[in-house]
Amino acid sequence: MEMSDSEEAASAPKRQKTEENLVTQAQMHAQTMQLHNLREDNDQLTCQVDAYKNENEVLKSEHTEAMTYKDNQLRTIQAAMEAMQKQMLEDQQKLKDTLEQMEKMRFSAEVASRIESATSAAIAREESKVSN
Repeated sequence: MEMSDSEEAASAPKRQKTEENLVTQAQMHAQTMQLHNLREDNDQLTCQVDAYKNENEVLKSEHTEAMTYKDNQLRTIQAAMEAMQKQMLEDQQKLKDTLEQMEKMRFSAEVASRIESATSAAIAREESKVSN
């Protein structure tokens, strides 16, 4: 069964339309697949961005906690140093007061010793006058 020229001429536009439809469908399918792949890539990248954001938040939180801990340690050490400095100043003042008291006592002892020596000498002179 062979087709006549007129039948072939009538079926040629149908074949061309069918071929064009097949090409268009293939192009649409390729574009749909490309769009699907791009969406998958986008989803993966979005997940990665979210993971990085979460990791960043965790690191910020850890850093903040560490800084808070170190700040508290620093304040505690500073308070201890200030208390030690205050105690040292108080002890220095006590030592100074004690040294002043000791100097006064030494001076008083010297004065008492001189008075005693002078008194003993005066008594000895009086006794020698009386015995003469």
